[in-house]
Amino acid sequence: MKFTAAFLAMSVCTALASPSGNADALRTMVYHYSVNANGFGKVPGTAGVQLLYDNGVGSTSGARSGQITVTAVQATSEGGLVVDVAETVDRAAKPLQTIRCAIYGASTDVICDQNVGATIEEQMLLTFLGRQFLDASRLDAKGHWTAVPRVKSGALYLQNDFTVSNVDGKKATIQVDRQERNGGYRSSTSGTVVYDAGMDVPGSIKLKTRVTVSGGDADVNLDCELLSDSMAKK
Repeated sequence: MKFTAAFLAMSVCTALASPSGNADALRTMVYHYSVNANGFGKVPGTAGVQLLYDNGVGSTSGARSGQITVTAVQATSEGGLVVDVAETVDRAAKPLQTIRCAIYGASTDVICDQNVGATIEEQMLLTFLGRQFLDASRLDAKGHWTAVPRVKSGALYLQNDFTVSNVDGKKATIQVDRQERNGGYRSSTSGTVVYDAGMDVPGSIKLKTRVTVSGGDADVNLDCELLSDSMAKK
């Protein structure tokens, strides 16, 4: 309860505040992404599910690529990280609206401004970008650990199972198994994250998600790759 209260307080005070630019940036990371979603036909909002967002407007099928810039603006005593997230879409006339989020690596909590829907690529990237996401003390003998978000709404069930399958120097390949349920909504995500333990950031992310609702099924494929990091050695 103490953690939840503290984290919610941080969320209200910082995550929902308006982004204030990069003047006080602690760290800036730029990722290239590509995402495609297929299913439910082409009618936006089928069965209440929207897979791709563009400044709050959702659709259920499509593909796009671009860049996501994540700027860390505050690290909290509870282990959280407050970030501003800016996304550009290739060949789009203007970038998506910048949003502010609070993320917590140990539990994979991602809480963003509720006035603007986070894109699925932003949501998934931030899941692995929080502080202490990969912590050797939480791994069992098989390199496995479980992370369950502390902040939930309604009947949401969400659990992440991670397993380190390979280590090459400071880079760890992590197998992802993410299960989400909320009423008639089901999603199952699998894939890999190549995590740079020396820099505490994901270097690449490859995920496949199957979404099932009463209106049918959909598949979402996401690739992300780190392009630059302001903390990387020159």
